[in-house]
Amino acid sequence: MASKDKKSMITMEPNDKIRFVGDLTQEIKTHLKITNKSDMKQAFKKTAVRSRYQQSRGK
Repeated sequence: MASKDKKSMITMEPNDKIRFVGDLTQEIKTHLKITNKSDMKQAFKKTAVRSRYQQSRGK
């Protein structure tokens, strides 16, 4: 499968940057919508420049 095809299977909103606005000493929430446009399951990995300040929790 060509890399061009892989890029078009998942769409994200916003598609350029996620912005966190608020007091950096408190919990900050933002929204990211990820849509799988294929019938296959997709996996992805998130990275952060300052990973020690970032936490992810499932609901």
